[in-house]
Amino acid sequence: MGSELSMATRREITKKYARGYAAASKKERGRMLDELVATTGWSRANARRQVRAAAARKRSQRAVKRAPRPRTYGYDTLRLLIRVWRLAGQPSGKYLAATMPLWLPKLEEHGEFGEDAHRLTEHRRAQLLAVSAATIDRLLKPTRDGMALSGKQAEIEGTTERLRGAAVYALESDIWNALAKYYAYTKALDLGTPVQGFEDQSTIFQWLCGQRDEFVQRRAALEKFVYKLPGQLDGKTA
Repeated sequence: MGSELSMATRREITKKYARGYAAASKKERGRMLDELVATTGWSRANARRQVRAAAARKRSQRAVKRAPRPRTYGYDTLRLLIRVWRLAGQPSGKYLAATMPLWLPKLEEHGEFGEDAHRLTEHRRAQLLAVSAATIDRLLKPTRDGMALSGKQAEIEGTTERLRGAAVYALESDIWNALAKYYAYTKALDLGTPVQGFEDQSTIFQWLCGQRDEFVQRRAALEKFVYKLPGQLDGKTA
């Protein structure tokens, strides 16, 4: 019988038992739980838990509403995240989360935040350094969707999408290699070892920014090619 009852019906039945449960004797409570288990199909432990919860509620369960969850990342933090993402070459959330400790201080040092510089407080800096890859992807989704090319997007599927993913992975591997070189060069300079072509930390960072710009251009060219590719495969004019 219990499996046939809706949750609303079970709550109403539980509420009736809850009214006298607290004042009842131990033997009477046992009888009430036995009846509730037989009626609802719950286990005895769950029935006891539901009765106590119903007795503690001052209003009906439907009237009890959870307080809205406060936003962790506000508008200012989102603006800063978008700017870092764009300046870093619009990478994936996984890549950006891993390299945020590198980009954030360097972009701030070289004045790359522009009109958003005043938003970078200690609290927001801590948020940007702590944000997870999944949260970055979730926060940036509206921005990415707004930048998506129209018309051809729906045609990209199957083999074409796999080719695109492989090509993007290759590009991100290149920027990872550039970062590895950046760390090696800066460490060498810190230790007093000369690095051919680089006089100081600033010139190394400028080189890294050049690598980033090249990555952005190559990715834009890749996107342009990929969005034309489905039409070419179908023998149509892209």
